[in-house]
Amino acid sequence: MYIYIYLGHIESQTARHSCLGNKLCQLKICKLLKEQLAELNSSVEIYQSESHNGIMPMIPLGLKETKEINFMEPFSDFILEHYSEEPSMYIDAIADMTDTRQASKTPSRDALGVALLFRYYNTLYYVERRFFPPDRNLGVYFEWYDSLTGVPSCQRTIAFEKACTLFNLGGIYTQIGARHDRTTERGLDLAVDSFLRAAGVFRHIYDTFTNAPSMDLKPQVLDVLVSLMLSQARECLFEKLQLQIEAMSYDCQAFRDLAGEAAQISHEYNEMHKNIQANDTHTYLPECWAGLVPVKAELYKAFAHFYKARSIDATDELKASKSSQKNQESFIGNSQGGGAHHHRRLWGQR
Repeated sequence: MYIYIYLGHIESQTARHSCLGNKLCQLKICKLLKEQLAELNSSVEIYQSESHNGIMPMIPLGLKETKEINFMEPFSDFILEHYSEEPSMYIDAIADMTDTRQASKTPSRDALGVALLFRYYNTLYYVERRFFPPDRNLGVYFEWYDSLTGVPSCQRTIAFEKACTLFNLGGIYTQIGARHDRTTERGLDLAVDSFLRAAGVFRHIYDTFTNAPSMDLKPQVLDVLVSLMLSQARECLFEKLQLQIEAMSYDCQAFRDLAGEAAQISHEYNEMHKNIQANDTHTYLPECWAGLVPVKAELYKAFAHFYKARSIDATDELKASKSSQKNQESFIGNSQGGGAHHHRRLWGQR
């Protein structure tokens, strides 16, 4: 009897240690993923254009990670029970949706990746109406990892899946915008378009998705992301204006415009920095690019002073040039007037 009790105690201890071991293993995996995501999302360099040397880097976002889902079994059961149709008729369509989701986990950072995410999002729009009634659970759970913290979140609502897909769409736009060649006007126009599209996507999530389970979908974080993308689009417009006035050595109005734009950008980044500090968003953002926000605020403050000074110099130079031209014209006029008076004197003597 004592032997059985002892053996039972050993089995209980072994099971307990095994359970603890599994939990520790899961925690280690979660921690490792969090560190990898933090390292990836804080790396500004890998998303920059090859010609970014000497140019202030833009701030892109990393994408959310997710686990695989097979829609075949739950959708087939629902079709048979709810619509009373043969599921085999829809095997190809269900497989196509599963494949599209699988591909959308690792989209290319270009127009093809954008098109893929749009395709999956549009599919979700139609599927939601037919397969996800509010009063029934299909047993499909969507699990996504936070792009900022690496913490997993799981929900059965397709609204969560749509929000995460849109977040990755906005993230791809930020990466595309950061990789454009900002040494040309064409590249700057494309970068502006990408950052504005990203801002629009994040604003749509902010307006339509509630009760976010992950930090990167919280309203305060989305608000910061919208402000960040709008400010970066404005940065690109500022750089385009810089390129356009390089040939205008003494255009005081252009310098004043640049000074005003720089002051506005500095103000926006300062307000963004205050907002980040006020709602504790800074504790979740990657340190690398969260620290870049106040740096940009100071940089564009310096640009504002610099171009204001150049506008003053250009004004003084223009005044000096006009004064010199006026004196020269006066001298020529006096010379011509003096010659005529001399001729009149000579004719008078005759």
